[in-house]
Amino acid sequence: IYLFSILMKFLTSRYILFMLLAIVALEVAFRVGAYEPMVSPYSHSGTTVTLKKALKKFGKDKVNVATFGDSRAAQGLDNVAIYKASREFGLAHLKMSMPGSHFLTLRALTSWSLDELSELRGIVVAVSPANFNDIGNGAYELAKVLPLRNETSAKEMYLHVPFDSTDVRTYAPFYTAAGYSEDIKDLLKDPNSRLETLGRRNRRDPLNILYYTGSEETDLCAASTHDPAKCLEELQQPDSEIPQRARNGLKYLCEVALRDKSDAVPGQAEQALIDEWVLFLEALSSKVQVMLVILPDHSILQEKLYTPRAMFVARSVVERLQRKAVIQVVDLHDLIVDQEEPECSFYLDSRHLNKPGKQLLTEALLPSLQEFWGRLQ
Repeated sequence: IYLFSILMKFLTSRYILFMLLAIVALEVAFRVGAYEPMVSPYSHSGTTVTLKKALKKFGKDKVNVATFGDSRAAQGLDNVAIYKASREFGLAHLKMSMPGSHFLTLRALTSWSLDELSELRGIVVAVSPANFNDIGNGAYELAKVLPLRNETSAKEMYLHVPFDSTDVRTYAPFYTAAGYSEDIKDLLKDPNSRLETLGRRNRRDPLNILYYTGSEETDLCAASTHDPAKCLEELQQPDSEIPQRARNGLKYLCEVALRDKSDAVPGQAEQALIDEWVLFLEALSSKVQVMLVILPDHSILQEKLYTPRAMFVARSVVERLQRKAVIQVVDLHDLIVDQEEPECSFYLDSRHLNKPGKQLLTEALLPSLQEFWGRLQ
């Protein structure tokens, strides 16, 4: 019995040591990017990995200007037209906007770009009022910034994504593998499907992510949001021919339209958020030329979802930057509602512009971009 107890202690200590070494080895592997080739291209981390691959293929030393933003910028601007127009100025202006990018991702990705893109001269931050609603947007953002190694400290990550003991992803600032937890679960659930997905991704040109411009012409005019209750009834009809994406967008807008308008008064939290944005943009402007573009958002979202907090922060940031005249500011958030055509004719869903909306926004922005490019020559 004595010998057996000694043997068990020995084996237990060996097992614990082995597990600790395995955990350390996994952490090192994730930190150096060994897992990146296995990341799903459709995950949050996968989008960042694909962007890095595309920039490597394009040539990191050939990028002169880049646009940073979320899906509203990625899908709401004609990125091909912008790239072609920039070539007339002898510059290469690429899209680096990624769906789901919020403050944490924007800060990490612009920091990474300043380190990695040696010829970067200008940065365009294109965001809608939604981006000013809060300093963080959820734990998924940790997965987006992890492939941008060493660009964001654990302290900064927790400032934007508070630690939650029930959410494994929020352990990521100290244990990188935790940030990939959802992707790892998906991989272990069906390895063959992941390999097939990776095979399809590897056959596609990674440069597509730098030029992607959707061409959807569907709009939201099939049902009126002026009477939200009636709109929701129409959407529930089984014989409705409204495309699914438009149906989902209309449903969301009508549900938001039925909410009570917030009467909260902006306070110290909003002031801290304003300071964060201004300091972030001013820090960028000390290294390269910077343009801030405020993109359109649907009027229902501006009125019921983002007011007064986000709109107050957005306007305050714009006013402070305009007073200092260090950063070029282009405010287009009212572009769509100012048109003679109904607002519904420019939207693909509740948040994204369709082809006519994309064309309108790009044409409105191009003169300011040309002025911006002119200063970079």
